[in-house]
Amino acid sequence: MNDPTRNANVTGPLLVFGGPYSNLEATEAILQEARRRAITPSNIVCTGDLVVYCADPQGVVDLLRSSGIRIITGNCEESLAAQAADCGCGFAEDSACAVLSQQ
Repeated sequence: MNDPTRNANVTGPLLVFGGPYSNLEATEAILQEARRRAITPSNIVCTGDLVVYCADPQGVVDLLRSSGIRIITGNCEESLAAQAADCGCGFAEDSACAVLSQQ
């Protein structure tokens, strides 16, 4: 079945990045670099994990929503949607990642 929400015909350079992790400045930088390289939003894919760990989750979500790029659901979004206690990454209980994911 040809589902346009799942298939894309891409011509030109393709940028795939993941894990913005609420880091607005890094997300702005990668989108700026894409513009500098003339990579169109339709040729940019974010692999999810938008809103964990860093300081500006809403800023990252707003920026990516308005950017016109494709976004794939990451494990953090899946965990949030399921109201899970953590992101499911299996971090050791005393690790920095476990502490950050709980926050």
